[in-house]
Amino acid sequence: MPGKALIDINGRPMLRHIIDRCLMSAVDEVCVATTESSKPIIDYLDAEGLEYAIGSEEDILSRLALAAKQFDASHIVRVWGDSPLINPRNINRLIGNKDKAKYLYLPDEPLGTSATILEVDQLYEDDKCRWDGNDRHWYHAYCIEQSWAKPLRSQYDLSGFNFSVDDEKSLYLARSLCIQ
Repeated sequence: MPGKALIDINGRPMLRHIIDRCLMSAVDEVCVATTESSKPIIDYLDAEGLEYAIGSEEDILSRLALAAKQFDASHIVRVWGDSPLINPRNINRLIGNKDKAKYLYLPDEPLGTSATILEVDQLYEDDKCRWDGNDRHWYHAYCIEQSWAKPLRSQYDLSGFNFSVDDEKSLYLARSLCIQ
């Protein structure tokens, strides 16, 4: 869905829902890691006075590192840009357990409600590596294969559900579930 970050969900862009739900958690700040080609997103963020970092289109790893440097962060919480139903409680669970691993993820949570947390030192170390584009673009997949990454298990496995916005059907669901 091209342009989905700014698609209207009940009177607000999807990106605004994501940012607002992140701000309901214990995060200190929110920074959107975007690209030069995402001019409409940049224009929106500027108009709203929101923070962002501009990085490579294909290199998500370097974009995350750039955002972390911009805020001198010790950890970053990564939330995907198609997750207007991100659960602030899931973010808080990650923050509360951040010292248990360099990378924590929530494999039992539905897609679109989950996040990850990563030690910035590990992020910087990985960013120095000269991997091919796939590991840099699909950084989450790379991380969960590493010995320093740990799953943070939930009481129930709800991973079979998907609340990400990827098509018209999932957009309809998000519009049905998001509150203004």
